[in-house]
Amino acid sequence: MKNTINQLLKHIFTMTLKRILFIIMIIATFTACQKESNLKIKGTITGGKGEKVYLYKLRINGQKAIDSTKIGGDGAFEFGCDVSTPTFYLVKVTPSNFITLVGDSLQTIEIEGSYKNFSTDYNIKGSEASEDIRTLNLHLMKTKQQIAKLQKEYNNVLNGSKNIQELNRIENEFQEVMKKQTMFSTDFVKAHPFSMASVIALYQKFDYNEYVIKDLQTMKTAASALAAIYPDSKHVQALHDNTLRLISKERNYKMNNLLKQYAVNSPDIELPDTKGNVRKLSSFRGKHVLVQFWASTDNGSRIQNAILRQNYQLFHKKGLEIYQVSVDTNKSSWMNAIKEDKLNWTNVGDMQGSNQAVINYNVQMIPYNYLLDPEGNILAKNLIGPEMNKVLSKVLK
Repeated sequence: MKNTINQLLKHIFTMTLKRILFIIMIIATFTACQKESNLKIKGTITGGKGEKVYLYKLRINGQKAIDSTKIGGDGAFEFGCDVSTPTFYLVKVTPSNFITLVGDSLQTIEIEGSYKNFSTDYNIKGSEASEDIRTLNLHLMKTKQQIAKLQKEYNNVLNGSKNIQELNRIENEFQEVMKKQTMFSTDFVKAHPFSMASVIALYQKFDYNEYVIKDLQTMKTAASALAAIYPDSKHVQALHDNTLRLISKERNYKMNNLLKQYAVNSPDIELPDTKGNVRKLSSFRGKHVLVQFWASTDNGSRIQNAILRQNYQLFHKKGLEIYQVSVDTNKSSWMNAIKEDKLNWTNVGDMQGSNQAVINYNVQMIPYNYLLDPEGNILAKNLIGPEMNKVLSKVLK
């Protein structure tokens, strides 16, 4: 009898425990399903009924797909995310047609745009930083369109009249367009040091090689301000670390004191040419040498190549040599550009960015050049457009 009672009590206890666990599981599941996102991204996209819209998280080294949904009959869509720090997102309708925004907790970001031209034809509210990103990206897009137009003009002149005055005009206009974009982006960061949109501004590029903002002080100001407000943001941490590396490099430049404001003996460069033969810059002692840093993928470099060719034809017999240093990483691209632009002087590069030469000559942008006298002293630097011809005419009489 006693055993029977014990078994019955054990059975009741087991059943009760199972029921408790079952109830706990139901409550946990219900709570998880009912948990609301603290960031909402919603809006309407006209002309895309039934099509999909995708949400990606923008990481330091790439992007990660987060969610997707169909655009409703009225163009409506909505995403929900849980975030604790400002996070960059891409809202895409196709891989190449997307917008960038930054979302934080307790925000509702509303987007209105067209499916066909989503990346340019959209408005946004609910996130001031996202509105700023829109302004930055659209401004840079217009600048790139101007650059492409100038590149086309350059090619037409190069393949036609080859008029050096016209090429100089195009190069000057090209430099002015880039200068205005750099000023616009730099002024934005200075005016918005605490905005996450400044992270986007600081990483914008004209092309694969060249950043729009090159001013280290601007980077330092934004990196310090953002690190104080958003210390847990991976993007802010990366910006801060990158800025510290650049500061360290700047200090090294000053410590090494390889280049000063006025004429000094120039550091030597030893790099392979197109055939793999190592060519020393010092081997050209006794002649005036224009040391030109460039990249085959950089529009400004390609435009200046025509100016270099014209001046080389004028002054080579008077003792001018050109020692052109490539910062490329793709040999085929480098070789093709040399052939297309008809560069018949010494061209060198290690196809790893020629970093030591870049550091030694404190090259902060491309194209960039130094004019050396026969002893290797620096006579001038950053000669562009008509200024190059003017200086060479004076030096090589």
